[in-house]
Amino acid sequence: MSFQLKYFFVVIAVWTMGVAVGFSQPGFNIHIDQEGPSRVVNNIINYNDTLYFSGNQRDPETGIQDIYFASVDSSGQLLFLVTVRDTGYSHLAISNNTTLIRSRNDNFLMMATPLSRPGNLLFKFDPTGELLWRQEYFPPPEVSVTFVRRLVELEDGYMIGATYGVSGSNSRRMVVIRTDREGNEQWRKAYGAEGVRQNLLEMIVLKNGNILFGGINTSLTIWPIEDTWVQSQLYIIDTAGNVLDSWQSGIEEETSVSDLREVEDGFIYATYLREIISEINTVVFYPRLVRRKWDFSEVWRVEVTNIIGGNVIYQIHPLADGNFVAVGIVVFPMEEDYTCVFKFPPDGEIRWTSCTRVPGYGHESNRYDLVGVTELSSGSIVATGTHRPPGNPSKNIAWLVKMDADGCITDSLCIPVHTTEATLSSASISAYPNPATDRVTFEVTGIGSNKPVSIGIYDAMGRSLHRHRWQPGVDRYEWNASTVPAGMYIYRLHLSSGDVYSGKIILLR
Repeated sequence: MSFQLKYFFVVIAVWTMGVAVGFSQPGFNIHIDQEGPSRVVNNIINYNDTLYFSGNQRDPETGIQDIYFASVDSSGQLLFLVTVRDTGYSHLAISNNTTLIRSRNDNFLMMATPLSRPGNLLFKFDPTGELLWRQEYFPPPEVSVTFVRRLVELEDGYMIGATYGVSGSNSRRMVVIRTDREGNEQWRKAYGAEGVRQNLLEMIVLKNGNILFGGINTSLTIWPIEDTWVQSQLYIIDTAGNVLDSWQSGIEEETSVSDLREVEDGFIYATYLREIISEINTVVFYPRLVRRKWDFSEVWRVEVTNIIGGNVIYQIHPLADGNFVAVGIVVFPMEEDYTCVFKFPPDGEIRWTSCTRVPGYGHESNRYDLVGVTELSSGSIVATGTHRPPGNPSKNIAWLVKMDADGCITDSLCIPVHTTEATLSSASISAYPNPATDRVTFEVTGIGSNKPVSIGIYDAMGRSLHRHRWQPGVDRYEWNASTVPAGMYIYRLHLSSGDVYSGKIILLR
């Protein structure tokens, strides 16, 4: 097994308060076992400044997808990486951000889903990566699809949060499985109403011993997009599975509940607002952080970004100083692709945003995902995720980034950027015709001395397709889009003042 470190010291950090300072441990931006099998990282936890993570792994020779459990020390040195295979050489999978937990006896538990049959698997490892036992949970005969998302520990056992799909139907239900400490099933219960498609995404144990879980409700209709609807859904249950309270947002007010964290008098979670582009059956999501009280009334709602593009928040982690960090992908008004870490206090104002990319690949990479984040005793923050290098669409590489408490890999390379785009005020930029077929004209007016510098064209996920350096004294530019597939695209106009204006273009064929 090889272990390769590739260092890259460019981090873009955004502050709304505070000053960057040095930190006690050096940062890093590294690959784990770059030459090994294709690996996707799904989570990370810290125990005594040793980092543990897990994910999916594909064998390049057999094509079998397995799962793995790995550990590195606080300097990024690999301690172990073990592969777990299903019986009969069938595929295993771990959903994005599925919980890896440390139990009270300092062992580790991890959930997975077999892809060849409905069911869920629970694995228990010791701190050196040795597999201690496994348990499998088979659903009722009418269930054809299962997804496992969450695992939490109780005083005398565990609770597994899953989603079941019924054969021959679009219906899905949230399911909770209760086990003893050896993983033996004690009971399981389904939650949700008929005529609603539900997916469980998150589950936590509250300080009072009850369990809060939730996710997304959607219409049974899944196509066409303009006929669908979404809403957030939450349940509070006791350890016997009885519903104590429940809540759902209004239709289209929110799209889901993900990564819950308990705070004083309530909880925080990530959600999204969605925008449907009906002309091309495309949906764009805008991430939000929300805090609610126990009566489910909203305390605050924060826009993580208002920039159009493929925006995702994967995980929220509480810090020792009482603040939180979140990781995800946010498209910024720049000519590169980045994935970001955000720090925010319980009152919701984002303190800083630190964005980075994988060393040596830049915008050409096919994938940058930081999906898990944790904190070391020094205050350093470690995020983990997956990188897919250009030219090899089937290859994924495990990726770790360590930064200080202010979001910097080093104490000298933090470049401020804007986290939101400028308000148009008297300046304007128009794109016409829109929708268009082959050519789009961009025209600027009312910009005064702030001259246009460049315009960039991006796909719906924020990947750069075209860039034009604006000529002095010219107020129009025509883009030849005849070779671009039909779909939604984003344009961003950069002015000499540093302001950035953006909008959407629809191309029809």
